[in-house]
Amino acid sequence: MVAIHGLAIRLNASNNINGINGDPSGNDNGEEIHSLVVPAITSLQEAYVRKVVDTLNDLDKVIFSDIDPKLLASSTSYSMVWKSLMRGFNPIYLESDLANLTAAETVRNSMGYALKYSHLVDLSSMSPSSEVCSSGYCLINPGREYLVYLPAGGTVRVDLSAASGSFIAS
Repeated sequence: MVAIHGLAIRLNASNNINGINGDPSGNDNGEEIHSLVVPAITSLQEAYVRKVVDTLNDLDKVIFSDIDPKLLASSTSYSMVWKSLMRGFNPIYLESDLANLTAAETVRNSMGYALKYSHLVDLSSMSPSSEVCSSGYCLINPGREYLVYLPAGGTVRVDLSAASGSFIAS
């Protein structure tokens, strides 16, 4: 049995296609797979990381921002999704408290809204800027697109001097 973020999962040894014993202590917890005590597992993990780095090395480096309501106040953790996105990070969220699903509902909703907005803009052409907008949280493609987050609501000043034409605010 392996506990992953509060979930208990019973592993079947006959499904182990790698032939690596992930529970050498035999205590049915399998915590060894999350440590460096099984060299064969560590070797596979290192090979995976090398493959990711080799594959993505010529691209801009991707940075993930893990949104964990347990580490943040539940009333502010949803804003970390937006702050992360507006700073150019890739917010991710792993359900950590499946017994209390409503505690993280705002985080899940924010992840969904962030995904929708990321499909509405040319995200690959945008970069974070803390100078262009007074909130300090924006992604910009100068003169073309501006995605701005206001953590406290209210009004914002956006420098559109690089732009010409009309914009739609929503």
